[in-house]
Amino acid sequence: FGGTAFWVTGPEQLDANKLMEAALERGVVIEPGDVFFAEENPPRNCFRLGFSSISADRIEEGVRIIAELIEQQLSGK
Repeated sequence: FGGTAFWVTGPEQLDANKLMEAALERGVVIEPGDVFFAEENPPRNCFRLGFSSISADRIEEGVRIIAELIEQQLSGK
């Protein structure tokens, strides 16, 4: 119960906003981290991965999808 999440920092070339859009299409929700930074040019490779309200049997599949989408983005597919 509560607001439990992991903060993830991906490779510098990762765009977490694009990752969010692709993940939503696959039924996985992440929050891009750039909105949580007060600096003028926040990093775009960070995202928040919440899991406290996700059924434990769905977490592994969600993480697998995110990893697949990151690999696709970094390879330009």
